[in-house]
Amino acid sequence: MLLILPLMLKRDRSNADYTLSGFLLGQGVVAIYTVFYYNKNLNADTIEFFYPFHFAPFFIIYGTQGILLYWCSKAMMGENPNFLSKKSLSVACVLFLSIASNIWMDKDPYAKNYGISLVILASMSVYFGIVAIRQMQRFDTQIKATYSNVDKLKLDWMRYCATGFVLVWIIGLICFFCGILGYSQVASKLGTVNNIPPLILVTCMVVFSQSVANIAEVTLPLEHENTKDSAWEESPEIIEQLNNLMLNVKVYQDPDLRLEGLADSLGVSERRVSMIINRHHNKNFYDFVNEYRVMDAAEQLKLHDAKSKTIQRVFEDAGFNSKSTFNTLFKKITGQTPSDFRKSSNQSVCVN
Repeated sequence: MLLILPLMLKRDRSNADYTLSGFLLGQGVVAIYTVFYYNKNLNADTIEFFYPFHFAPFFIIYGTQGILLYWCSKAMMGENPNFLSKKSLSVACVLFLSIASNIWMDKDPYAKNYGISLVILASMSVYFGIVAIRQMQRFDTQIKATYSNVDKLKLDWMRYCATGFVLVWIIGLICFFCGILGYSQVASKLGTVNNIPPLILVTCMVVFSQSVANIAEVTLPLEHENTKDSAWEESPEIIEQLNNLMLNVKVYQDPDLRLEGLADSLGVSERRVSMIINRHHNKNFYDFVNEYRVMDAAEQLKLHDAKSKTIQRVFEDAGFNSKSTFNTLFKKITGQTPSDFRKSSNQSVCVN
C-alpha cells in the first residue's frame, strides 16, 4: 500500500496512475485482511467486528481485481477506462448477488463456507485478466503501425506482470477447489505460498510504470478500410517520393519519426502512406523504417572501424535510441551482431 504514494504524489497524475493505484490498493487490502482473518489470535475479533460482512473484503477483491487490471491496461494505452461499461456493471451485479446471498445463507460465521462464491468471483477476475493481456498485445502491435521507436511505449512490462497475476489467481482458484473438496491442508499451504508473488509483482508494476512514456499522448493508427482498391498502384509518384525520402533525404535518421510526419512530408494522408507501406513493401511502419536504419548502420560499420566510430554512435546516427533494440533488429536482418559484422567487414577489406 505504501507503493501507492509515488503514484499519488506525482504532479501530472493520469488515469493510469489512478487505476494502477486502485489495483495496488486492492492487493494491499487483501494482504492485510488475510493476516487478520486467518490469524489464530485475531480471527474471532475480526469476524465479530465485521459481521455480517466479514467475508466481504475477500469477495470484493477477488471479484474486482480482474476488472481493475482491465481498467488499468486501458488507461495505460491512453483509453478511457469507462467505469460504467457493460463489463463493469456485470462485475458489480455478480459481486452484489454473491455478497447478498452469502449474508442471507450465513448461519455460522466461523465455518468459512464461501468456496463456491470465491470460485465464481476469482474465475471472473481470471477472465478479465486474460482480456487485459490480449488487449495489451494488440496495442503493442498497433503502435508499430505509427511509431518507428516504440521502446518506451510498449507495455511488455505490464503484460508480464498481468500474466503473473493471472497465474496467481489461477493458483488461488485451485486453493478454493481444494477447500471445497476437503483438502484443507493443501489449500492452506498453497494459499500461504501464493501470498508472496503479488508483493513482488506490485513492486515491479510501480517501478516500471514510472519508466515509460506518457501513453496518454499515443495516437493509435487508423483502421484500414476493408476494401480491395489498389490506390497505391495508381500513385507511382508517391512511391518514388517515399523512396527518395528514405534513400536520399534519410528521414529515418530522425529517432522520433512517426507515420504522421512521413505523411506530411509526402503531402498525403496517414492512411494512404500506411497502405503503401503495407501493400507495396509488405511491412508495417515500424519494420519499414527500422530496416533502413539497420542498412544505414551496416554501411557505417563497413566504413568506420571501432577507433573512429563506436557502435553506440553508429546506431544513434542511424536513428535508433535503444542499443538492445538495435542489436536485436540488426541480428534479425543481417544474421550477425554489430560487432561480428564489423569484424567480418574489416577482414574482407584487408583481404582485398
